[in-house]
Amino acid sequence: MPPRPGALSYPDFIRALERGTVAPVYLFTGEEEFLIQAALERLVPAAVDPATKDFNYTILDGESASADAILTAVESLPAFAKRRLVVLKSAEQLPASEANRLVPYLKDPCPTTCFVCVAPKFDARRSFFQALKMQAAVLDCRPLSDAQVTVWLKAQAKSQGRAISEDAVLFLKERVGRDLFPLQNELTKAVLGSDHPKTIELEDVQRACSASGEVSVYDLLGSLARRRLEPSIRTLTRLMEDGEPPLKILSTVGYRFRLVWKVKRAMQAGHSDAALMRMFGMGQWAAASVIAAAKAYSEKDLRWAFQRFIETDAGLKGGALPPKLLMDLLIFDLCSGKQKGLRRFLGRQPLLYL
Repeated sequence: MPPRPGALSYPDFIRALERGTVAPVYLFTGEEEFLIQAALERLVPAAVDPATKDFNYTILDGESASADAILTAVESLPAFAKRRLVVLKSAEQLPASEANRLVPYLKDPCPTTCFVCVAPKFDARRSFFQALKMQAAVLDCRPLSDAQVTVWLKAQAKSQGRAISEDAVLFLKERVGRDLFPLQNELTKAVLGSDHPKTIELEDVQRACSASGEVSVYDLLGSLARRRLEPSIRTLTRLMEDGEPPLKILSTVGYRFRLVWKVKRAMQAGHSDAALMRMFGMGQWAAASVIAAAKAYSEKDLRWAFQRFIETDAGLKGGALPPKLLMDLLIFDLCSGKQKGLRRFLGRQPLLYL
């Protein structure tokens, strides 16, 4: 029995395919392109007999396709097989006048066709997408949370016959971010260059990530952990010159400071370094940096740092000040502390309105 229309989690999608159940209509949406591509790669062999794939697999593009071409594809009978697969990429680019002609089909889809609309972002007010959300199995491939990225990295390592250390996971997340395509690329490089037959260790991912010779947010975190202003500003400048999005930098720094605050409070409760490593799942490499930061920042400065994170986030999303200036101000204030930070010279007016 095919999946019912409505929201479909990624694990449920995979389980349905493993049972041999394929929906007549799917909507793949969300900003995580890796998951969309992975979903398509899992769907194709499940929906189409590989021996007749050349006859029964059609890919169209919403930017150039017409409603006539799409309807012809989805209403055609499969050749020498029980099902056809039609994928409409960039479905949000299909003009409304053309898309609306597909609505009757969505309400009564061909039972021998699997029709997949791929639209990372779309206008939910459009009639076509309203009908699609009601009639299709909707797979929301949104970016993974930090915890989900950890699980994903471990699963990817396992699929390549390796375990991966906690330090290596944390390093990859801080160095690369949460985008799955570059994470997979760096993980694969680490496996190929690893000296360890069973486990991906910290030195493996460090070697893989340093091959490009570029600075990373990890370098910035290392400087901030010891409140070293000049290296921090220099690294921030390099990151932004290399095109690293300011909001991504801010998110990574904010994540690290949340961990630092938790560790600091645990330290104040009397826990040893070894206990902290167990409590927060940190290896020696991560623990050294985080514990150094917990010792370098007072609780008052950490509390103020989070006010500055919120303020900088608002300024980056809608303020008049240049992003580089906002980030420079933040880094200076993190290294200098509340009493010596530059923010005190700008008055009480929120930076968003300056």
